[in-house]
Amino acid sequence: MQVTDVGLVADAGLAAGAVLLTAGVLALYVGWKQRQRAATVADTPLTAAGGVDESGLVRVRGTVTPVRRGETFRSPVRDDPDCVLAAWEIEEKPETGKTKSWERSAWGVRSVPFALDDGTGLLYVDPGTHAVSNETDDVFTPESVLASNGVAVEGLVCEFDGVDVAVETDYGEAPPRRVKRFLETTDGVAVDPMGVGVERSKRRYGEQTLAVGDAVSVLGVARPRRDGVDASTADEFVVEPGEETTHLSTVRFDDLPDGGGNLWAGALLAAVGVALLGASLVLW
Repeated sequence: MQVTDVGLVADAGLAAGAVLLTAGVLALYVGWKQRQRAATVADTPLTAAGGVDESGLVRVRGTVTPVRRGETFRSPVRDDPDCVLAAWEIEEKPETGKTKSWERSAWGVRSVPFALDDGTGLLYVDPGTHAVSNETDDVFTPESVLASNGVAVEGLVCEFDGVDVAVETDYGEAPPRRVKRFLETTDGVAVDPMGVGVERSKRRYGEQTLAVGDAVSVLGVARPRRDGVDASTADEFVVEPGEETTHLSTVRFDDLPDGGGNLWAGALLAAVGVALLGASLVLW
């Protein structure tokens, strides 16, 4: 084999090794976080909503109920009625440039406070409103990879059966009026392409929602709703994002991945990546 050929093989090995190592580390991180959640679920018994009487970590499953009649909204992408939460994402495919595949360019959560009702009482939940995008400079956050079937932002993970693509626009095509209004009024996103140096792009808008009457599981820290008040009954507490991540899931937590698959895959990918890098460095 000629020196030039050896160099090309070494370069290809270095590139492939780096990609595999990166993918392995990412899979290990996701598996580790999933294992942490599974352990937390196992250590946190399912609690009756009406039985929450002190601050601390709680796990509750119940039916979404508005805090006050009419305190809901129509979702910005699918236009679903009676929503208390909409988890959305935007993917773009640029018309020009090196990358012409679909890339996730923005995602977030819009919500209003709501209550969980399991027949024993009400527990309030306030996920907040969040947006992450290329324009907010925080797309590559650790939280962004934690919800394979949903949306994750700092302090909050929302998981569903999947995030459905509800609207797709072609190059130069304007989105529906309701989506355009949402883009114009949401910090960190824009009607124009959000990729650096991209003039035109196709777009896919995905969304999943929580509406009145939906069943949802909540895992998070319950705190008094009012500062300085000694809360003692469930309706005096609220679960909201903080130092501890709040998890919302339409799927029961016991049925979510425990991280084992990602840990094994991550270890294998990382090992192969390291081996390729080592062999390529010897050749190089």
